[in-house]
Amino acid sequence: MENTLSSNLSLPEDETVSYKGRLMWVDWMEAIAIFLIAYGNFLSGGRHMVYIFSIPLFFMISGFLSKKETDEKLFWKKLWRNLILPLLLISVLNYVFHSLFLIYQGTFRLTSLYKFPFRLLLGFYSGVGMLWLVYTLVLLKIIAQHLPGNIFVRAVIFLFFPAAGVLIDQWNPFVYGHALVYSSNSIINLSMAYPFFYLGYVLRHWERPLNTFHSLKFEILLLIYSVCIVLICGKLNSGVEMDRNGYGSNIVLFLLGGVSGTVMVFLLSKWFNQVRLTAVRDISEGIILILGFHDYLILLFRRFFTMSATLDLLYTLLILLVFIPVIRSAEKYLPWLVGGEC
Repeated sequence: MENTLSSNLSLPEDETVSYKGRLMWVDWMEAIAIFLIAYGNFLSGGRHMVYIFSIPLFFMISGFLSKKETDEKLFWKKLWRNLILPLLLISVLNYVFHSLFLIYQGTFRLTSLYKFPFRLLLGFYSGVGMLWLVYTLVLLKIIAQHLPGNIFVRAVIFLFFPAAGVLIDQWNPFVYGHALVYSSNSIINLSMAYPFFYLGYVLRHWERPLNTFHSLKFEILLLIYSVCIVLICGKLNSGVEMDRNGYGSNIVLFLLGGVSGTVMVFLLSKWFNQVRLTAVRDISEGIILILGFHDYLILLFRRFFTMSATLDLLYTLLILLVFIPVIRSAEKYLPWLVGGEC
């Protein structure tokens, strides 16, 4: 992910705000977001609470880091280089790895050769895996780039997507025998991701206040409030699975839990702001790589180690640490796999 200080803000060089031109608290938020997403994929006991805000957090950060380009050609060039190309390359690599494993097992089917391109291009989980987040993000960026400036139109679109998502969840349409909701389709998932992305996109205009915000008493009270809201939403709104357009049983609790969890992580990240770890920068830069390949390491941990909600936290941290040298090497020798701004 690309994370640099916005040039049009002309912020003073403040060591509590930036480090080598980067927003340190955004790096921390990105690192925490991918940690929570990877932890949720362990399918341990704590995942249901994490699902309340981990994916919304990802999309709100992505919205915050997005901006409307005045040059349309530049927009498409950056979108291709930063997101689409790594999405395609990693998805194809994963398909090759999976196919080789099936060939080894003797269960490979030639029909997958023509089914895979279909699943990839239409954004099914069976084609893109955890990179459904990136696929959906590509669509969100296209919408943001071409969204009219009229406030009324934006408000209508903001309300339209979650409403459409609820209807789609009830309808569960089929395309060529694929249930779009329960087959986990990136295009359908756009409906529940859009509100969080757009909120982050709007918050970009508040970058200066967010950078300079310091009030320990207020932050502690806000953190306690946010944690309580997340716990309540986790208790009352089970079944939040955004990879399947899942908002749980209540769309209001879904939105409230996602925003509250993001506020919670924002406050923690601001407190970590002065901790300058290059590892955090590496993790935030390599989110696409981690999303694309971390499942292999999860399978290894499941195969050889005991699983529990507590141990899975440690395993997730180890996975991120393992990725750090991989990310650094990829940035140097295979930059097209790392991408850029998410």
